[in-house]
Amino acid sequence: MITSFFLLPALLFIVIGVLLIAYSSKVKKKREQLTKDGGRAKGVVIDNDETLIGDKDYYFPIIEVNDPVKGTLKLRMKFGMRMPRTIGSEIEVVYDANNPSEAHEYGTSGSLPTMIFYIGGIIFIIGGIIWSFFIIIMSLFINTIE
Repeated sequence: MITSFFLLPALLFIVIGVLLIAYSSKVKKKREQLTKDGGRAKGVVIDNDETLIGDKDYYFPIIEVNDPVKGTLKLRMKFGMRMPRTIGSEIEVVYDANNPSEAHEYGTSGSLPTMIFYIGGIIFIIGGIIWSFFIIIMSLFINTIE
């Protein structure tokens, strides 16, 4: 009875780990799909959307691209940076013309956060497994003493 109670945190760690890995896989797949099916163009930075996250400012570049079907589009990059992009600089972007908020810099944006969630998921799963083995071994040890 006591063993099953102490195994609950281990199970919770494993579930959180699986959810983190599933989330990172979903984000990675979505980004790969956008890279494959979305529009790709060189855009010009026309502004930086300054957003306070926690106690730090992050800058989300606003890019203007010429889409062959929809004409001129303003895209807000999905991932912010600590330093603003220089207005007038060119960036190669991948975007969804129907959803301008789904835009990222070609080949880079989003890899690090996705990897952090994936590695975090693995760490949670390993922690849950180690916790499980520890509790099982301790319960066996306590049962042999009694």
